[in-house]
Amino acid sequence: MSDQERNTADQSVGRSGDGPVTPNHSEAGATPTASLDGGATPTVFPDPDAIPRPSNADAAPPQTDDRDSRPSRALAHTDEDDIEADREAHPTRAKRATTGSHSSRSRILVFLAAALALIVLLVAVDAVALIGRIERMDIVPTSLSEVDDSDQTWVIVGSDNRDWIVGDEQIYGSGSTRVADHADIVIVIHKTATGSHTFMVPRDLWVRPTSGEPGRLTMMMARSPNDFAEAMCASLGIPVDHLLMVRMSTFVNIIDAIGGIDVDFPYDTRDEEAKLSVTAGVHRLDGQQALAYVRSRQAEHLIDGEWVPVNRVEGANQSRPSAAAEVLALVMKKVKSVRDPVTLQRLAWAVSGGTVVDSSTSLLEVPALIGEITGKIDVLPVSPNSGKIVALMSDETRDTLARAGYPEGGCRIGA
Repeated sequence: MSDQERNTADQSVGRSGDGPVTPNHSEAGATPTASLDGGATPTVFPDPDAIPRPSNADAAPPQTDDRDSRPSRALAHTDEDDIEADREAHPTRAKRATTGSHSSRSRILVFLAAALALIVLLVAVDAVALIGRIERMDIVPTSLSEVDDSDQTWVIVGSDNRDWIVGDEQIYGSGSTRVADHADIVIVIHKTATGSHTFMVPRDLWVRPTSGEPGRLTMMMARSPNDFAEAMCASLGIPVDHLLMVRMSTFVNIIDAIGGIDVDFPYDTRDEEAKLSVTAGVHRLDGQQALAYVRSRQAEHLIDGEWVPVNRVEGANQSRPSAAAEVLALVMKKVKSVRDPVTLQRLAWAVSGGTVVDSSTSLLEVPALIGEITGKIDVLPVSPNSGKIVALMSDETRDTLARAGYPEGGCRIGA
């Protein structure tokens, strides 16, 4: 090899003045290579697989822009921010919106107040109209001789006055009763501190008022409410603290207002005089039919193929008050179950028409009677020697009255 070629080779191996590269066999992964001149001088290149690499734990975290680590304002933005910004930018608009919301609520409150006032006004007008339809009557004061202040006696009279009948009055029988009020039904309610007791008095019971001629109880009311109250006190020992009279038309309207009553007839029953004809079983009676049943005096039952007078089955002077007691109990039971305000208003309107109350009784006391009439209503017993027209008192009659709180001679007339 010439000197020129050797210089060229030396320049390729090392730079001028640096000297030759000396192999280092102590480094791991050294690979010997032949020298350019075929000698044994090695050249060492590192093995990539033998170079130690840093672990993940020792690795430096990636460099990120500080702006990326801050939360985005767009993501944190809410509707409240928009609303607040809009309020700051447009204060007048926000004020108008708030004012509009308040105005809307105010209009609703004004509407509700007006509706409530209208309802109260209608109720008040209706109440005044109902009160104006009820008549008043004066009666002589009567009271028990020995009684505490909690005792009160209500007497309810069902009148057969046809003055209030709309249409043909003959549908209620051939009799004609105008102007006068006969006591067709007499109901006594005795209220005490321990409870109340309700019973019916036969209308044909023979009584003696303090003045005038004796006669049947039904005719005492035809004379005057005073004569009726005196006869109840003097003959039966029953004071009349409150007197309530209901006419035929009112009775009919009350039952129609509650949708009729269901009456169970054990036999086929008829009464041509009262216009009553029903088969055995439960029947829904309207007001007119119920009145015919209550007023029936000549009713007959079909028993074993034969028409038998009811008076022969139930006893003279007992069939009519027994029917009235049954109907009254059914009416009171159904009235207590009424919750519909429309039906209640219709019922109140029916009661107020053709109803007469004594002057000393408050109208607010009348609805309380509904709660006092409960269970079966008894009929005051009379003498078995009574006839078809006149009922006579007996020892059983007096004993029953005494147990009810009305001893013989225990009622006084006058204040």
